[in-house]
Amino acid sequence: MLTKTLRNLESSGLVIRRVTNSKPLAVEYALSKAGRAFLAPLSSICHWADRYGKKLTATIRLLELELRKDPEP
Repeated sequence: MLTKTLRNLESSGLVIRRVTNSKPLAVEYALSKAGRAFLAPLSSICHWADRYGKKLTATIRLLELELRKDPEP
């Protein structure tokens, strides 16, 4: 699963894969320029989720409970 994820990130241009010609063979991954540029908006999304995630989850649960109590006619 990790290999598949890294390959997807590489094909998306967010990660650079480098194979070193050593014994044993080594593979290194690093963020590309686009990957590094994505860190700031990703950090903002994480901050938003930390701030509002629990409240949104609680609201969704309340709505689901209400829907179960009041079935459609």
